[in-house]
Amino acid sequence: MNISELTYSDFFWCYDKEIADFLRRKGITYITKARRFDTHAVYYQFLRTTELNQRLAEFNEIKSKSKNGEN
Repeated sequence: MNISELTYSDFFWCYDKEIADFLRRKGITYITKARRFDTHAVYYQFLRTTELNQRLAEFNEIKSKSKNGEN
């Protein structure tokens, strides 16, 4: 991947610490952790990959099951 060809959609901007921690536990490292100047909200920036998308789907499935009282 040529870095000069990356666009906004090549990144996942995560403002949810629970999701960021889940991704990190799954071995996905973030590019940067920063704070928005205007809102002071902390965010993590990940490179969007197939693995990241799979882990996000896994997280959403776990949360959905938890929300519905399933194990």
